[in-house]
Amino acid sequence: MEKETRTSPQYSENATISGSGGGPDRLLNFVRTLALGVIFTLSFLSTNASAQDYKTYPGSMCVKWQGPEPTISFSSIQNPSSSEYLYVDCPLIVDVTDGYLLLPYVVLLDQHYSKDVRCSINSAQRKNSTWSGYWSSNQFSEGNSANQQEFLWYKHYKAGHYGIYYFSCRIPPTYNGNKSAIISYGAGEE
Repeated sequence: MEKETRTSPQYSENATISGSGGGPDRLLNFVRTLALGVIFTLSFLSTNASAQDYKTYPGSMCVKWQGPEPTISFSSIQNPSSSEYLYVDCPLIVDVTDGYLLLPYVVLLDQHYSKDVRCSINSAQRKNSTWSGYWSSNQFSEGNSANQQEFLWYKHYKAGHYGIYYFSCRIPPTYNGNKSAIISYGAGEE
C-alpha cells in the first residue's frame, strides 16, 4: 500500500483567482445576484406599502348588546329566541387609521320568512365629550333561505386616529326552529 503525500498550498500576497467561475464570469454572476436582490427588495417594499390587506372574522367575534343570549355554531353567532331580535356589534381590526375600508362585507343566514337580518358598517372616534364618525345606511337580507347571503359595501371611510370600526347587526328570531345568524364578516384596507 502506497502512502499518500499531501502538500500545503502556497499562498502569495499577489495571487489572483482563476479557474471556472472566476474572472469576468464571477463578476457577472455577482452583479446579477445583486441586481435581483435589489429588484426583489424594491418590489417587496413597493407592494407592501400599497398592498390591500383583507381580513375575515367569524361571526362568533360579534358582541351582543341587546336581546337574548346568542348561541354559537361553527363559529357563527345565532339568535335562538323565537320572539326577540338579537342585536350585535362585530368589531373590525384595522392596521392603518386613515383612508378607506375596502369592500366590507357580512355573510349571513336569514331563516325567518318575514323578518330580515339588518346590518350597517360604522366607524367612530371619541373626541373630548362627543362621538363622531361615519355610519352607513342599513342593508337588509332578501327573503329567507337555508343558503347564505352576503351584504357588500363598496368602501367605508375610516374614523381617524384611535377610531373604532364595526358592523352593527340585527338578527331576527327563529322560524319553525330555524336560526338566523351572522356567519362571518370582514374588510380590506388600502
